Amino acid sequence: LMVAVFRPGKGHELLLEALPSILAKVPDLTVRFAGDGPERARIEQLAAPFGATCSFLGERRDIADLMAASDILVLPSDSEALPTVLLEAAMAGLPVVATDVGGVREIVTDGVTGRVVPKGNSARLAEAVSELATDPRRCGDFGDRAYNLARSDFTVERQAERTLSLYRLLIGRQRAPLPQT
Repeated sequence: LMVAVFRPGKGHELLLEALPSILAKVPDLTVRFAGDGPERARIEQLAAPFGATCSFLGERRDIADLMAASDILVLPSDSEALPTVLLEAAMAGLPVVATDVGGVREIVTDGVTGRVVPKGNSARLAEAVSELATDPRRCGDFGDRAYNLARSDFTVERQAERTLSLYRLLIGRQRAPLPQT
């Protein structure tokens, strides 16, 4: 499953570039793209040679259900801040394969909760997806660990606690105000 807006930089092309190598190892694999955007028609054309292997689901409001029905979430972006779709995947117990950009490593620990690959590297992306797709036990272990991490580190309460701690730290470092003249 890939959940992303169809716009430049999200990595749809990279996943399609990796797909022949993945299919060589996992011939029954299917890829579902959820989302919409200005590049969707172009990406659908690029995916046309793969036929029914690729399906385009459009904009969805049932992402949690799609994640529950999937084995792996792939996010091969060129850049990200803190991708919330990875948090959603973790809460769904879904292992991920994502590129090493932005805040991805704050959510995904390579070899523990998923795989992190270099951005723009379709060969490494194919390797990581194939590795998980052919090893259901590892896939399940990664998903379980991702879920546990999300429940312990990324709850609303935990995020509020971290924010308050940061504010307290910053307030403690404040200097006395300058005298007014």
